[in-house]
Amino acid sequence: MHSGRLWVGAFGLFCSPALAGTPVPDRPTRSRSGRLVSAGSLEAEVGGGWSGDAAAIPLRVKGSNGRVEPRVSLDLGAVGDGPPGLEVGTKLGVLQDRTVQVAGQVHSAIPLDGDIWTGEVGGLVSLSKGGLEVRTDVALALEGGGGLTTAGVPLSALVGWGSSARWAGFVDAGVTMFGGGVSTAPLVMGGARWTPTDRLHADAAFGWDAEYGEPHAAVGIISNFGRMRR
Repeated sequence: MHSGRLWVGAFGLFCSPALAGTPVPDRPTRSRSGRLVSAGSLEAEVGGGWSGDAAAIPLRVKGSNGRVEPRVSLDLGAVGDGPPGLEVGTKLGVLQDRTVQVAGQVHSAIPLDGDIWTGEVGGLVSLSKGGLEVRTDVALALEGGGGLTTAGVPLSALVGWGSSARWAGFVDAGVTMFGGGVSTAPLVMGGARWTPTDRLHADAAFGWDAEYGEPHAAVGIISNFGRMRR
């Protein structure tokens, strides 16, 4: 019931006529976009994710001044069992034009229940041309607990293509690299994005996590609230 009310409330907000702007989705894939949210606007992403027997309801809110994009993420699916998973971060725009977007990104988990601290620092590159999108996402994973240590290098890439003005498909694959050329087995996902209006995106994806030998699925919606004015 809790989750159902959250979904209904979120959908009501996203369909409000007060919405404006073009969303820049980072979900549901591992590969995040090098493009920042439109300057002066606020954007939200919410969805459901399933991996094996585990489920999550990730919510991300982000805003931008055109150069810096602070963001806060919560896992609303954990609310009934304890504190929600909380992360904060910032995307820093290096190059933002119509074809090439380059950004740096840092984010940190906020341990709320005695968990070990984790974080990432990395870079994002996106190429967009004629309905084709290519993303690369490279990061250095860090964790605390008895001192700061590295936890591998998450690496992923995405290819997306627009089949029409409203529909686009994508394929995404990612691994985590360790020393000596060792890596995890890949997580591969494919899916589609639907843009019913210029202000609202919806997505669905399905894939296979070869590291754990289990399926992975996600659905969600993304919308931009535009400039906040009195």
